[in-house]
Amino acid sequence: QRTLDQVNAQLVERIDLGQTLDAQAHEVEEEFVILEQRLKESEERAEQMASDNARAFAKAARTEAYLEGECTRLKGLLEHLRTVNEKMTEDLKIANQEASQEKSF
Repeated sequence: QRTLDQVNAQLVERIDLGQTLDAQAHEVEEEFVILEQRLKESEERAEQMASDNARAFAKAARTEAYLEGECTRLKGLLEHLRTVNEKMTEDLKIANQEASQEKSF
């Protein structure tokens, strides 16, 4: 009988151990599911951020191109206004010279 008691004790120990291992395996499985979900969410956020970054870069590139065009246009306008100013200054000098010559007559 002693042997039977020992076998029963070992069997109970193994059953308890099996239940403990099953519980631990279940906990690990739950943690794995949580980690998988977090990984999926992280990947989705990374994809969204990459998409947002690409859109922002494209918008910045368009804005930069527009501003470069405006800068070129304004440089041309400034050069035109300088030319007009020089011409008007020259015309004014000529008009003043003519007026002073007429006064001296």
